[in-house]
Amino acid sequence: MKQFLFYNSFIIIFYLIFLQPLRSQEVVKVLQPNTTIGIKQYQQVNDSICRYLLTTNRSGNASNESAHYIDYYFASGKFVDNKLIDSAGYSLLPDAYDLFQLKLADGLSIVASNGFECDILVSGLICIDKTGEVKWHKEYSDFFQNGLLTGLGLVSNNIFAVISGDSTIKYYDLEGIETDISPILPVYSDIVYVNQSYYGTNDNRIYRLDDDFNVVNSHSTDSLIFFQYLGDNLFLLETLNGIETLDESLNTFTTSNLFSGIQSGTLLNGEIWLINNNGLDHLSADLSPIEFFPPEDFETMKFISTFHDTVFVASEYQGTFHSDFVIRSYLGSQVHLPVQMDISIEQLAFPEMVHVDQLPQFPEDFYLRFDSMGIEIRNRGLQTLHSCTVNCDWGTDAYCVYFQRDWKIDSLNLLPGENEWIQLGSFSTELLTLGAGPEFCYWVDFPNELTDVAPDNDVGCGIANLVVGTENPNFGNGFKIYPNPARDHITLNEPTALDCKDIYFYDLSGKLALHQLMESTSQGISITSLHSGMYTVVLKGKHSTAYSTLIVLKD
Repeated sequence: MKQFLFYNSFIIIFYLIFLQPLRSQEVVKVLQPNTTIGIKQYQQVNDSICRYLLTTNRSGNASNESAHYIDYYFASGKFVDNKLIDSAGYSLLPDAYDLFQLKLADGLSIVASNGFECDILVSGLICIDKTGEVKWHKEYSDFFQNGLLTGLGLVSNNIFAVISGDSTIKYYDLEGIETDISPILPVYSDIVYVNQSYYGTNDNRIYRLDDDFNVVNSHSTDSLIFFQYLGDNLFLLETLNGIETLDESLNTFTTSNLFSGIQSGTLLNGEIWLINNNGLDHLSADLSPIEFFPPEDFETMKFISTFHDTVFVASEYQGTFHSDFVIRSYLGSQVHLPVQMDISIEQLAFPEMVHVDQLPQFPEDFYLRFDSMGIEIRNRGLQTLHSCTVNCDWGTDAYCVYFQRDWKIDSLNLLPGENEWIQLGSFSTELLTLGAGPEFCYWVDFPNELTDVAPDNDVGCGIANLVVGTENPNFGNGFKIYPNPARDHITLNEPTALDCKDIYFYDLSGKLALHQLMESTSQGISITSLHSGMYTVVLKGKHSTAYSTLIVLKD
């Protein structure tokens, strides 16, 4: 099932923060989606670009996650956000929460996904070339339906396998055409192409294959956990006994039992850098420890890459109700003092009442209207606070129905230890269904466009006085639609007191089907994009709201 991508544009932030006394760490980039981010896979497509495959979720109250990839250009520090959507704006990997990647030669990759759309399991499959172009994609309807995928692998130099949880395997060529394989061939995972040879794993053995996928030689292990190419014809593997490096002929080079839980590794100037469950280890070629870099509080290191003489680490930074994507570089030996920002919510000031504006035709559907909202914040850091972001994320009793919003505050001059009230002004939610509140929570984040070192104090919650109905004399007023039923165009006769600016069309499920900005309702309104059915039409002005019903009939 296609799921429209609901998420706001990412906030892209540049800043510096130094935390290690022996070697400087520079946080060079941060991305904050609306709520959560998950760095699932990565691929260094060439010497100067690293591609990260991510899932994001606009709201913690919805299951519809969005998949996309971020290209990071090491030399310029530029991020390019590539949303994995088709020309109509629908996700190519529907509601993905897990991603699998098959890295092929020349920057080509196959990506498969598991998705969960409210209560339906969906899967997807795409092919991306080194430029980032999506060459083809498979929807769940002509792919695996209602089943979880467990992996990808190659069976030849031009045929790959998609494996499901019940061990079902489907085979495709690199153009995305399903094919049959007879006899059944081994499936090789963790594929890397180095010096005209393929390297991959099957069961607990590592194989070197020629271009025709004939086995050249192999390396046996008793319990293979991790395998990766580091660079300069050196490979890294992990077993229950520790870690081991192999040369291009798969001969053992060095071993160590000091490290486990390897997530990612790389090679720089003959030295090895590893991310494991504890943090970042810098090792000599014989796997002797040189330095160790623990993660920050709330940070999970994920993937490592190199450019020239610099190591780059991509991390997830877990805040309250959200997570950030951080890229940190590890440079030469310098001493820097840490710069730490900490902002908190001290108290909330709700309006005297929060209006519950029900739809006359559908009383279970409603808007929440706040005439004002105040938040007192405190600067608990060591630097003057100039900016921050305020967020909210509210669910309802209806699954996957929610309201999420953020406010960028960039006019502060708050000294350390001082408090200030922020006024969010008046606002209304999107159309909600069934119960919401009366407790509402807000959180504050991104002080001076930095991560918050103490996200536990970012949240403030309070009880609002919900009042069904409003004293607004125009609320609930009807208006006429001509013609009705209609096919392609309509005109409206609005209430004269309604300063109309927006018109919304909601289908019977409560989903927004069409939204237009309007100067005047006397003009004709195109509804060619609407399908046949009944719609609730909502006119919203600066201070008023009115409702009517439209029937659309198509030939």
